[in-house]
Amino acid sequence: MKNTRARTSRISTEGSASGTQPRLKSGVAILVLGTLVLLGLGEREIRDRAGRTRLTPPPSPSRIAAGRAADATVPSPKAELHSSVTASPREEEDLPVLEVAHERDRGEVDRMETPDDPKRAGSPTRVRALVESISALPTGDRKEELAHELAAVMSRDSALLLLKTLLETHDETLSRACLTALRKVADGEMVRALAARYEETSDLTDRDRITQVIAGVQNDDAAEALMSLAGREERLPDDPLIAAAERGLATVGNGPAASFLLQRRGETAGDQADRIEQALLDIRRPEARAVFEYAAQGNRDAPTEELQVLAIRALANFPDSDTACLMTRLSAESSGIVQTAARTLLEFMGRPTDGGETDRQEE
Repeated sequence: MKNTRARTSRISTEGSASGTQPRLKSGVAILVLGTLVLLGLGEREIRDRAGRTRLTPPPSPSRIAAGRAADATVPSPKAELHSSVTASPREEEDLPVLEVAHERDRGEVDRMETPDDPKRAGSPTRVRALVESISALPTGDRKEELAHELAAVMSRDSALLLLKTLLETHDETLSRACLTALRKVADGEMVRALAARYEETSDLTDRDRITQVIAGVQNDDAAEALMSLAGREERLPDDPLIAAAERGLATVGNGPAASFLLQRRGETAGDQADRIEQALLDIRRPEARAVFEYAAQGNRDAPTEELQVLAIRALANFPDSDTACLMTRLSAESSGIVQTAARTLLEFMGRPTDGGETDRQEE
């Protein structure tokens, strides 16, 4: 009985063990199979996504450099809004001479840099920039400011540019500034060039502007050329070029100019004589004073009493004690129209005509 139970128990145990083993093997197999399936699906999904979304490779260094260069060529809004007037690259010593920014809609000057060096301020580069700026601006304070700077130019290197601008421009402000500057810088060579241009052109505006320059020349170096021009016998006395030269000599107003005009007055008559007489009476430079003092006493510049009287009248521009002393002596020693002129000038100066008080002051 015991043996039978033992066998039955062993069989049951073996049966249990043998039944569990197959179940474990099948579970492991299912787990492995599931893992393999999952792995296979993941790989396929990765391949599908890679096919749908292709990754773009990073740009090469050459492409990056090209892009930056393209960006640099695009003008900024500020650069488009403003324009600058700059000097010629051939004159680098003058750079920059002027930087003027114009507002696109109104054309107003925003900024100006004026060089401190006077030579640089009057250089052709600077003058060219001023001319362009004045031409571009509407009438107003800034235009007048730049015109004032142009009119103050003293460099002879810019004379030809100023003359060219004067004869070509239709801008009255620019024309006036060039005219003022030319009168200061014009020398004998320029006067001769102006006279030649006057002869060549039939344009009345050009001729008028040329005579305005000649009549207002202020440079002592121009006196000889002006005398040569005023003394041309082949031209009519009422020729505008001759009249301009005579007026120019009065503007120069030095000793040689005064002496020449006195002599010309003695050689002329009529309207030309009146014109020269007025020119002499307009001379106020101290350099001409000695010429009038000697002429008032009678010399080769004033060989007639009429010219002596004219010299006395010119001395009215020098109303000091020296002139009073000379007039007192002439009023005592001379007669006729010379004596009358001397006494008239003394009265004009508020001095006694008998000579007493003047003599005491001089003592």
